[in-house]
Amino acid sequence: MEGDRISYHESVRRAYRRLKEDGITNIWDRYEAQGLGGDPDKRCPFCMGGVRCDLCSNGPCRADAEKDKRGVCGITADGMAMRMMALRNVLGASTYHYHTEQTLKTLRATALGKTPFSIAEPGKLRDFASRLGLGLSGSDAEIALRLCDFCEAEISTARRTSPASSWRPWPRRSAERHGKNWASSPAAYTVR
Repeated sequence: MEGDRISYHESVRRAYRRLKEDGITNIWDRYEAQGLGGDPDKRCPFCMGGVRCDLCSNGPCRADAEKDKRGVCGITADGMAMRMMALRNVLGASTYHYHTEQTLKTLRATALGKTPFSIAEPGKLRDFASRLGLGLSGSDAEIALRLCDFCEAEISTARRTSPASSWRPWPRRSAERHGKNWASSPAAYTVR
């Protein structure tokens, strides 16, 4: 893969060259290998269109909106694309949640002096704590611990909140536009 496709940063390109020299697998070569006909950006048109599904044992299925070709389960191309987008968002959110928890564990351990790390940019720590309304008195370690406590409590709040409290009705105009019966339809509810 050519240099600027890998990164605009010389340090990243240098790392890539080193990985290649050492015969180590890397994200750039794996990306290139996924392409069709030697073109790293050419992919399966069904996959690129979000209209390929392998979520059940009946697949993989390919849908085509123009021909009303559906998956074995009957899902349309639009439904398949939306389902895949929703699934990717859930997977991404759970990954970021995990990264956040690990970052908080590391920050807490660092503030307690249990890691070889240090808080290298206390200005950023203080700015972030300030934006969250946390007190800025005390040492950097004390502020870091307050930040960890705050973030961990926020993450735990989501787990303690009952599902019913996170639902709200669609605005009336939106519900009418989508043919929902505003007063009685459970489909007229969406997650906040």
